[in-house]
Amino acid sequence: MASVKTEYKTEALDWIEEDKLMLLECWMRDGYRFQDIADKIGITRQCLDGWRNKYPEIDEALKKGKEVIDYKVENALL
Repeated sequence: MASVKTEYKTEALDWIEEDKLMLLECWMRDGYRFQDIADKIGITRQCLDGWRNKYPEIDEALKKGKEVIDYKVENALL
């Protein structure tokens, strides 16, 4: 998949603002993979993983969004 250019900044500190955290959560809830989100931000997957380790706010937003999609998939299988 080709890298997606966006208007978003690529500094981690910009992404711990409330509106950006909500965007990360929504992307995850919409089914984007970590690689897709990294591409949308304009960073590597490894960089996103580093942000998740360094900034608990980013990790929590991604986890919250993933919980919703995991729940939907689980219920669909039942």
